[in-house]
Amino acid sequence: METHQAFAETIRRFSISLAEISRKTDISQATLSRFKNGHNDLGSRNLQRILHALPVYAREYFYTLWCRTECAAA
Repeated sequence: METHQAFAETIRRFSISLAEISRKTDISQATLSRFKNGHNDLGSRNLQRILHALPVYAREYFYTLWCRTECAAA
């Protein structure tokens, strides 16, 4: 699963709004939306900011989704 897909599934599953993430990270909702839909790459620093803004259980879920394919390919 690509990073943006894991992000989209995580925030959907736990009902986390882009507005909430935006407030915690100072990344605009528009940028977050473009990333969620696969139209924008955030870069590693911004991705780290987003992941640290998520509750621990949501962050762990994201890593589980993302690592299923990314870790297996490594």
